[in-house]
Amino acid sequence: MSKIIIFSTGVVKEQLIGPEIRVWEFAKNLFKKGHDVTLAVPNNDFPSGLPFNISQYTDDNFNKLTKDKDVAVIQGDVYKKYIRFAERIPTVCDLYDPYIIECLHLDPKSFPAAVQTLKEQLLNGDFFLCSSESQRNFYLGMLAILGRLDPAQFSKFNKFQNLIDLVPFGAAEENLDFTKTAHSGKYVNVFLGGVYTWYDPFTSLDCLKIILRKRNDIKFLFVKFPYNITAIKNIEKEVLEYAVQIGLKDNVIFNDWVPYEERSKLYSDIDVALVIHRATLEASLSFRTRVLDLLSFGIPVITNEGGDLEKLIKDYECGLIVKENDSQALADALLLLIENQQKREEMISRGKALIKEKFLWEKVIEPLDEFCKNPSSHIITNSCIINSKKESLIDKSINTWRMQGFKCLIKKSITYLLRNGRRNLG
Repeated sequence: MSKIIIFSTGVVKEQLIGPEIRVWEFAKNLFKKGHDVTLAVPNNDFPSGLPFNISQYTDDNFNKLTKDKDVAVIQGDVYKKYIRFAERIPTVCDLYDPYIIECLHLDPKSFPAAVQTLKEQLLNGDFFLCSSESQRNFYLGMLAILGRLDPAQFSKFNKFQNLIDLVPFGAAEENLDFTKTAHSGKYVNVFLGGVYTWYDPFTSLDCLKIILRKRNDIKFLFVKFPYNITAIKNIEKEVLEYAVQIGLKDNVIFNDWVPYEERSKLYSDIDVALVIHRATLEASLSFRTRVLDLLSFGIPVITNEGGDLEKLIKDYECGLIVKENDSQALADALLLLIENQQKREEMISRGKALIKEKFLWEKVIEPLDEFCKNPSSHIITNSCIINSKKESLIDKSINTWRMQGFKCLIKKSITYLLRNGRRNLG
Protein backbone atom coordinates (compact mmCIF):
# COMPACT_ATOMS: atom_id res chain seq x y z
CA MET A 1 0.00 0.00 0.00
CA SER A 2 0.97 3.65 -0.40
CA LYS A 3 2.07 6.51 1.79
CA ILE A 4 -0.59 9.19 1.26
CA ILE A 5 -0.66 12.79 2.40
CA ILE A 6 -4.04 14.56 2.33
CA PHE A 7 -4.05 18.36 2.59
CA SER A 8 -6.96 20.20 4.17
CA THR A 9 -7.57 23.82 3.15
CA GLY A 10 -9.55 24.56 6.33
CA VAL A 11 -8.88 23.92 9.99
CA VAL A 12 -9.68 20.48 11.37
CA LYS A 13 -11.27 20.53 14.82
CA GLU A 14 -14.46 19.14 16.32
CA GLN A 15 -16.62 21.51 14.28
CA LEU A 16 -16.10 20.44 10.68
CA ILE A 17 -17.68 21.87 7.54
CA GLY A 18 -18.04 20.14 4.16
CA PRO A 19 -14.48 20.19 2.73
CA GLU A 20 -12.95 19.30 6.09
CA ILE A 21 -15.46 16.50 6.65
CA ARG A 22 -14.43 15.11 3.29
CA VAL A 23 -10.68 15.01 3.95
CA TRP A 24 -11.37 13.59 7.42
CA GLU A 25 -13.38 10.74 5.92
CA PHE A 26 -10.78 10.22 3.17
CA ALA A 27 -8.11 9.79 5.84
CA LYS A 28 -10.23 7.40 7.93
CA ASN A 29 -11.31 5.21 5.05
CA LEU A 30 -8.01 5.08 3.16
CA PHE A 31 -6.37 4.06 6.44
CA LYS A 32 -8.95 1.27 6.80
CA LYS A 33 -7.96 0.07 3.33
CA GLY A 34 -4.38 -0.37 4.48
CA HIS A 35 -2.66 2.84 3.38
CA ASP A 36 -0.25 4.84 5.53
CA VAL A 37 -2.17 8.13 5.75
CA THR A 38 -1.17 11.57 6.97
CA LEU A 39 -3.76 14.34 7.17
CA ALA A 40 -2.02 17.73 6.87
CA VAL A 41 -3.95 20.67 8.35
CA PRO A 42 -3.27 24.43 8.76
CA ASN A 43 -3.94 24.51 12.53
CA ASN A 44 -1.85 23.14 15.38
CA ASP A 45 -4.77 22.46 17.74
CA PHE A 46 -5.99 19.40 15.85
CA PRO A 47 -7.57 16.29 17.44
CA SER A 48 -5.34 13.61 18.91
CA GLY A 49 -5.61 9.85 19.41
CA LEU A 50 -6.49 9.16 15.75
CA PRO A 51 -5.73 5.94 13.86
CA PHE A 52 -4.08 7.91 11.04
CA ASN A 53 -1.30 10.52 11.30
CA ILE A 54 -2.11 14.21 11.50
CA SER A 55 0.34 17.11 11.16
CA GLN A 56 0.30 20.86 10.72
CA TYR A 57 1.60 22.25 7.44
CA THR A 58 3.37 25.58 7.07
CA ASP A 59 5.17 27.29 4.21
CA ASP A 60 8.42 25.92 5.60
CA ASN A 61 7.58 22.22 5.92
CA PHE A 62 5.80 21.21 2.69
CA ASN A 63 8.89 19.40 1.39
CA LYS A 64 9.42 17.62 4.70
CA LEU A 65 5.80 16.43 4.73
CA THR A 66 5.80 15.21 1.13
CA LYS A 67 9.35 13.95 0.51
CA ASP A 68 8.69 10.33 1.60
CA LYS A 69 5.09 10.15 0.33
CA ASP A 70 3.85 8.31 -2.74
CA VAL A 71 0.86 10.50 -3.50
CA ALA A 72 -0.76 13.77 -2.40
CA VAL A 73 -4.49 14.53 -2.28
CA ILE A 74 -5.34 18.23 -2.43
CA GLN A 75 -8.37 20.51 -2.72
CA GLY A 76 -8.93 24.24 -2.87
CA ASP A 77 -6.57 27.09 -2.09
CA VAL A 78 -3.93 25.00 -0.35
CA TYR A 79 -2.88 23.91 -3.84
CA LYS A 80 -1.22 27.30 -4.37
CA LYS A 81 1.15 26.62 -1.48
CA TYR A 82 1.66 23.00 -2.47
CA ILE A 83 2.72 23.83 -6.02
CA ARG A 84 5.05 26.55 -4.72
CA PHE A 85 6.78 24.79 -1.84
CA ALA A 86 6.57 21.02 -2.36
CA GLU A 87 8.60 18.67 -4.52
CA ARG A 88 6.47 17.07 -7.19
CA ILE A 89 4.84 13.70 -6.42
CA PRO A 90 1.77 12.13 -8.07
CA THR A 91 -1.09 14.45 -7.17
CA VAL A 92 -4.85 13.94 -6.85
CA CYS A 93 -6.90 17.14 -7.14
CA ASP A 94 -10.28 16.95 -5.46
CA LEU A 95 -12.76 19.05 -7.45
CA TYR A 96 -15.95 17.79 -5.79
CA ASP A 97 -16.90 21.36 -4.85
CA PRO A 98 -17.01 23.70 -7.90
CA TYR A 99 -15.65 26.52 -5.77
CA ILE A 100 -15.21 28.92 -8.71
CA ILE A 101 -19.03 28.97 -8.92
CA GLU A 102 -19.34 29.48 -5.16
CA CYS A 103 -17.05 32.49 -5.53
CA LEU A 104 -19.64 34.12 -7.78
CA HIS A 105 -22.08 33.92 -4.87
CA LEU A 106 -19.84 34.62 -1.90
CA ASP A 107 -17.11 36.93 -3.20
CA PRO A 108 -17.13 37.77 -6.93
CA LYS A 109 -13.84 39.67 -6.60
CA SER A 110 -12.09 36.38 -5.77
CA PHE A 111 -13.35 34.71 -8.96
CA PRO A 112 -10.30 35.45 -11.20
CA ALA A 113 -7.87 34.11 -8.60
CA ALA A 114 -10.03 31.02 -8.06
CA VAL A 115 -10.10 30.36 -11.81
CA GLN A 116 -6.31 30.64 -11.98
CA THR A 117 -5.91 28.16 -9.09
CA LEU A 118 -8.28 25.74 -10.81
CA LYS A 119 -6.40 26.13 -14.09
CA GLU A 120 -3.12 25.28 -12.38
CA GLN A 121 -4.69 22.19 -10.81
CA LEU A 122 -6.09 21.03 -14.16
CA LEU A 123 -2.72 21.55 -15.84
CA ASN A 124 -0.68 19.80 -13.19
CA GLY A 125 -2.85 17.20 -11.47
CA ASP A 126 -2.45 13.52 -12.23
CA PHE A 127 -5.93 12.38 -11.21
CA PHE A 128 -9.10 14.36 -10.52
CA LEU A 129 -12.14 13.68 -8.35
CA CYS A 130 -15.64 15.05 -8.87
CA SER A 131 -19.09 14.28 -7.49
CA SER A 132 -21.35 13.69 -10.49
CA GLU A 133 -21.56 13.23 -14.23
CA SER A 134 -22.59 16.87 -14.59
CA GLN A 135 -19.43 17.91 -12.79
CA ARG A 136 -17.32 15.52 -14.85
CA ASN A 137 -18.64 17.09 -18.06
CA PHE A 138 -17.99 20.55 -16.61
CA TYR A 139 -14.34 19.71 -15.95
CA LEU A 140 -13.80 17.59 -19.07
CA GLY A 141 -14.45 20.64 -21.23
CA MET A 142 -11.72 22.51 -19.39
CA LEU A 143 -9.32 19.56 -19.51
CA ALA A 144 -9.87 19.26 -23.26
CA ILE A 145 -9.04 22.93 -23.87
CA LEU A 146 -5.90 22.59 -21.74
CA GLY A 147 -4.70 19.60 -23.74
CA ARG A 148 -5.07 17.09 -20.92
CA LEU A 149 -7.19 14.51 -22.79
CA ASP A 150 -5.25 11.74 -24.49
CA PRO A 151 -7.11 10.53 -27.61
CA ALA A 152 -5.24 7.21 -27.43
CA GLN A 153 -6.98 6.45 -24.11
CA PHE A 154 -10.52 7.08 -25.35
CA SER A 155 -11.20 3.56 -26.65
CA LYS A 156 -10.36 2.12 -23.23
CA PHE A 157 -11.70 4.91 -21.02
CA ASN A 158 -14.65 6.40 -22.88
CA LYS A 159 -15.32 8.95 -20.12
CA PHE A 160 -11.63 9.51 -19.43
CA GLN A 161 -12.21 7.95 -16.01
CA ASN A 162 -8.49 7.19 -15.82
CA LEU A 163 -8.02 10.97 -15.50
CA ILE A 164 -11.21 12.13 -13.74
CA ASP A 165 -13.63 9.88 -11.88
CA LEU A 166 -16.62 10.08 -9.59
CA VAL A 167 -15.95 10.22 -5.85
CA PRO A 168 -19.03 11.96 -4.42
CA PHE A 169 -19.60 12.70 -0.77
CA GLY A 170 -20.38 9.64 1.28
CA ALA A 171 -21.93 8.51 4.54
CA ALA A 172 -20.72 6.28 7.34
CA GLU A 173 -22.35 2.86 7.61
CA GLU A 174 -23.09 3.41 11.29
CA ASN A 175 -25.41 6.28 10.30
CA LEU A 176 -27.80 3.69 8.86
CA ASP A 177 -28.19 2.08 12.29
CA PHE A 178 -29.37 5.34 13.82
CA THR A 179 -32.96 5.10 14.99
CA LYS A 180 -34.71 8.36 15.70
CA THR A 181 -36.67 8.11 18.91
CA ALA A 182 -39.97 9.93 19.17
CA HIS A 183 -39.11 13.25 20.76
CA SER A 184 -41.17 14.47 23.66
CA GLY A 185 -41.58 18.01 22.38
CA LYS A 186 -44.92 19.37 21.27
CA TYR A 187 -43.52 20.70 17.98
CA VAL A 188 -42.82 19.13 14.60
CA ASN A 189 -39.21 20.06 13.85
CA VAL A 190 -38.16 20.85 10.29
CA PHE A 191 -34.42 21.06 9.56
CA LEU A 192 -33.09 23.62 7.06
CA GLY A 193 -29.42 23.69 8.11
CA GLY A 194 -26.92 26.36 7.20
CA VAL A 195 -27.96 29.30 5.04
CA TYR A 196 -25.71 30.07 2.07
CA THR A 197 -26.39 32.58 -0.68
CA TRP A 198 -27.38 29.93 -3.23
CA TYR A 199 -30.17 28.62 -1.01
CA ASP A 200 -33.68 30.08 -0.89
CA PRO A 201 -34.75 30.34 2.76
CA PHE A 202 -37.36 33.00 1.98
CA THR A 203 -39.63 30.69 -0.01
CA SER A 204 -39.31 28.24 2.89
CA LEU A 205 -40.41 30.93 5.36
CA ASP A 206 -43.36 31.85 3.14
CA CYS A 207 -44.26 28.15 3.16
CA LEU A 208 -44.17 28.12 6.98
CA LYS A 209 -46.52 31.10 7.13
CA ILE A 210 -49.00 29.20 4.93
CA ILE A 211 -48.79 26.08 7.12
CA LEU A 212 -49.31 28.04 10.35
CA ARG A 213 -52.78 29.00 9.13
CA LYS A 214 -53.66 25.31 9.50
CA ARG A 215 -51.51 24.22 12.44
CA ASN A 216 -49.21 26.09 14.79
CA ASP A 217 -46.94 23.29 15.99
CA ILE A 218 -44.17 23.65 13.37
CA LYS A 219 -40.63 24.84 14.11
CA PHE A 220 -38.00 25.61 11.46
CA LEU A 221 -34.43 24.93 12.54
CA PHE A 222 -31.52 26.74 10.86
CA VAL A 223 -27.86 26.37 11.82
CA LYS A 224 -25.44 29.29 12.19
CA PHE A 225 -22.28 29.03 10.10
CA PRO A 226 -19.23 28.66 12.40
CA TYR A 227 -16.96 31.09 10.53
CA ASN A 228 -17.27 34.78 9.81
CA ILE A 229 -17.92 34.92 6.06
CA THR A 230 -19.63 38.23 5.34
CA ALA A 231 -22.04 37.03 2.63
CA ILE A 232 -23.26 34.16 4.80
CA LYS A 233 -23.61 36.24 7.95
CA ASN A 234 -25.58 38.84 5.97
CA ILE A 235 -28.09 36.32 4.70
CA GLU A 236 -28.50 34.81 8.18
CA LYS A 237 -29.40 38.29 9.41
CA GLU A 238 -31.83 38.79 6.51
CA VAL A 239 -33.55 35.47 7.27
CA LEU A 240 -34.10 36.42 10.91
CA GLU A 241 -35.37 39.87 9.94
CA TYR A 242 -37.78 38.42 7.38
CA ALA A 243 -39.06 35.85 9.88
CA VAL A 244 -39.85 38.65 12.33
CA GLN A 245 -41.38 40.78 9.59
CA ILE A 246 -43.92 38.12 8.57
CA GLY A 247 -44.71 37.06 12.15
CA LEU A 248 -42.64 33.85 12.47
CA LYS A 249 -40.29 34.87 15.27
CA ASP A 250 -41.49 32.14 17.64
CA ASN A 251 -41.31 29.42 14.98
CA VAL A 252 -37.79 29.98 13.63
CA ILE A 253 -34.66 28.94 15.53
CA PHE A 254 -30.96 29.41 14.69
CA ASN A 255 -28.85 26.76 16.45
CA ASP A 256 -25.09 26.81 16.84
CA TRP A 257 -23.05 24.55 14.55
CA VAL A 258 -22.57 21.19 16.28
CA PRO A 259 -19.41 19.03 16.33
CA TYR A 260 -19.33 16.57 13.43
CA GLU A 261 -19.36 13.45 15.61
CA GLU A 262 -22.32 14.77 17.65
CA ARG A 263 -24.74 15.73 14.91
CA SER A 264 -26.91 12.66 15.59
CA LYS A 265 -28.05 14.44 18.77
CA LEU A 266 -29.32 17.29 16.60
CA TYR A 267 -30.99 14.94 14.12
CA SER A 268 -32.75 12.96 16.85
CA ASP A 269 -35.42 15.68 17.14
CA ILE A 270 -35.85 16.30 13.40
CA ASP A 271 -38.93 15.01 11.56
CA VAL A 272 -38.40 16.35 8.00
CA ALA A 273 -35.75 18.41 6.20
CA LEU A 274 -36.02 21.14 3.56
CA VAL A 275 -33.13 21.74 1.14
CA ILE A 276 -34.42 24.53 -1.08
CA HIS A 277 -32.13 26.39 -3.46
CA ARG A 278 -32.37 28.98 -6.20
CA ALA A 279 -32.14 27.94 -9.86
CA THR A 280 -28.51 28.82 -10.59
CA LEU A 281 -25.45 27.23 -12.13
CA GLU A 282 -24.41 26.24 -8.60
CA ALA A 283 -27.59 24.19 -8.22
CA SER A 284 -27.03 22.45 -11.57
CA LEU A 285 -23.51 21.37 -10.56
CA SER A 286 -24.16 20.71 -6.89
CA PHE A 287 -24.27 17.35 -5.18
CA ARG A 288 -25.74 18.34 -1.82
CA THR A 289 -23.71 16.84 1.01
CA ARG A 290 -26.39 17.60 3.57
CA VAL A 291 -28.98 15.64 1.60
CA LEU A 292 -26.84 12.50 1.72
CA ASP A 293 -26.18 12.99 5.42
CA LEU A 294 -29.85 13.50 6.23
CA LEU A 295 -30.97 10.46 4.23
CA SER A 296 -28.35 8.30 5.93
CA PHE A 297 -29.77 9.28 9.33
CA GLY A 298 -33.32 8.49 8.23
CA ILE A 299 -34.67 12.00 7.66
CA PRO A 300 -36.92 12.48 4.61
CA VAL A 301 -35.93 15.42 2.42
CA ILE A 302 -37.96 17.88 0.37
CA THR A 303 -35.88 19.67 -2.23
CA ASN A 304 -36.32 21.30 -5.61
CA GLU A 305 -35.16 20.66 -9.14
CA GLY A 306 -31.50 20.90 -10.07
CA GLY A 307 -28.45 18.68 -9.84
CA ASP A 308 -27.84 14.96 -10.27
CA LEU A 309 -28.90 14.08 -6.73
CA GLU A 310 -32.44 15.27 -7.38
CA LYS A 311 -32.73 12.58 -10.08
CA LEU A 312 -31.73 9.89 -7.58
CA ILE A 313 -34.29 11.14 -5.07
CA LYS A 314 -36.95 10.76 -7.75
CA ASP A 315 -35.74 7.29 -8.80
CA TYR A 316 -35.59 5.97 -5.23
CA GLU A 317 -38.68 7.86 -4.05
CA CYS A 318 -36.89 8.85 -0.85
CA GLY A 319 -38.03 12.46 -0.86
CA LEU A 320 -40.25 14.97 -2.59
CA ILE A 321 -39.29 17.40 -5.38
CA VAL A 322 -41.04 20.76 -5.75
CA LYS A 323 -40.67 23.60 -8.22
CA GLU A 324 -38.62 26.64 -7.30
CA ASN A 325 -40.25 29.78 -5.85
CA ASP A 326 -43.51 27.94 -5.14
CA SER A 327 -44.25 28.36 -1.44
CA GLN A 328 -47.71 26.79 -1.76
CA ALA A 329 -46.36 23.63 -3.41
CA LEU A 330 -43.67 23.46 -0.73
CA ALA A 331 -46.28 23.84 2.03
CA ASP A 332 -48.40 21.08 0.48
CA ALA A 333 -45.40 18.74 0.27
CA LEU A 334 -44.34 19.45 3.84
CA LEU A 335 -47.84 18.88 5.21
CA LEU A 336 -48.06 15.62 3.27
CA LEU A 337 -44.95 14.26 4.98
CA ILE A 338 -45.80 15.64 8.41
CA GLU A 339 -49.30 14.17 8.38
CA ASN A 340 -48.59 10.84 6.64
CA GLN A 341 -46.39 8.75 8.93
CA GLN A 342 -46.52 5.69 6.66
CA LYS A 343 -45.23 7.66 3.68
CA ARG A 344 -42.52 9.16 5.83
CA GLU A 345 -41.38 5.73 7.02
CA GLU A 346 -41.34 4.38 3.47
CA MET A 347 -39.13 7.27 2.39
CA ILE A 348 -36.82 6.71 5.33
CA SER A 349 -36.37 3.07 4.31
CA ARG A 350 -35.76 3.94 0.64
CA GLY A 351 -33.33 6.71 1.55
CA LYS A 352 -31.22 4.37 3.63
CA ALA A 353 -31.30 1.82 0.81
CA LEU A 354 -29.97 4.47 -1.60
CA ILE A 355 -27.13 5.33 0.78
CA LYS A 356 -26.24 1.69 1.38
CA GLU A 357 -26.22 0.88 -2.33
CA LYS A 358 -24.31 3.89 -3.64
CA PHE A 359 -22.89 6.25 -1.03
CA LEU A 360 -21.09 4.52 1.82
CA TRP A 361 -17.63 6.05 2.19
CA GLU A 362 -15.86 2.73 1.73
CA LYS A 363 -17.54 2.42 -1.68
CA VAL A 364 -17.35 5.96 -2.99
CA ILE A 365 -13.59 6.25 -2.40
CA GLU A 366 -12.79 3.16 -4.51
CA PRO A 367 -11.49 5.18 -7.53
CA LEU A 368 -9.23 7.16 -5.18
CA ASP A 369 -8.08 3.98 -3.47
CA GLU A 370 -7.24 2.37 -6.82
CA PHE A 371 -5.16 5.34 -7.94
CA CYS A 372 -3.35 5.47 -4.60
CA LYS A 373 -2.44 1.78 -4.84
CA ASN A 374 -0.42 2.54 -7.97
CA PRO A 375 0.07 6.32 -8.20
CA SER A 376 1.56 7.60 -11.41
CA SER A 377 1.74 10.70 -13.55
CA HIS A 378 -0.99 11.02 -16.17
CA ILE A 379 0.40 14.24 -17.60
CA ILE A 380 0.64 14.01 -21.39
CA THR A 381 1.83 16.09 -24.28
CA ASN A 382 -0.32 15.86 -27.37
CA SER A 383 -1.28 17.82 -30.44
CA CYS A 384 -4.27 19.33 -28.66
CA ILE A 385 -2.04 21.62 -26.62
CA ILE A 386 -2.04 25.08 -28.14
CA ASN A 387 1.41 26.67 -28.21
CA SER A 388 1.23 30.42 -28.09
CA LYS A 389 4.06 32.87 -28.71
CA LYS A 390 2.31 35.09 -26.20
CA GLU A 391 2.52 32.50 -23.42
CA SER A 392 3.31 34.30 -20.20
CA LEU A 393 6.47 33.74 -18.20
CA ILE A 394 4.35 32.33 -15.37
CA ASP A 395 2.66 29.84 -17.71
CA LYS A 396 6.04 28.85 -19.18
CA SER A 397 7.38 28.26 -15.67
CA ILE A 398 4.37 26.18 -14.67
CA ASN A 399 4.60 24.07 -17.81
CA THR A 400 8.35 23.53 -17.30
CA TRP A 401 7.74 22.41 -13.71
CA ARG A 402 4.87 20.21 -14.85
CA MET A 403 6.70 18.50 -17.70
CA GLN A 404 10.35 18.49 -16.55
CA GLY A 405 10.35 18.91 -12.78
CA PHE A 406 11.36 21.48 -10.20
CA LYS A 407 15.14 21.15 -10.65
CA CYS A 408 14.84 21.83 -14.37
CA LEU A 409 12.68 24.88 -13.62
CA ILE A 410 15.36 26.26 -11.27
CA LYS A 411 18.09 25.63 -13.83
CA LYS A 412 16.15 27.35 -16.62
CA SER A 413 15.19 30.24 -14.33
CA ILE A 414 18.85 30.90 -13.48
CA THR A 415 19.79 30.72 -17.16
CA TYR A 416 16.97 33.13 -18.04
CA LEU A 417 18.04 35.62 -15.36
CA LEU A 418 21.69 35.49 -16.45
CA ARG A 419 20.74 36.09 -20.08
CA ASN A 420 17.91 38.56 -19.69
CA GLY A 421 18.08 40.08 -16.24
CA ARG A 422 20.32 43.04 -17.15
CA ARG A 423 18.33 43.77 -20.33
CA ASN A 424 14.99 43.70 -18.45
CA LEU A 425 16.37 45.95 -15.71
CA GLY A 426 17.83 48.40 -18.23
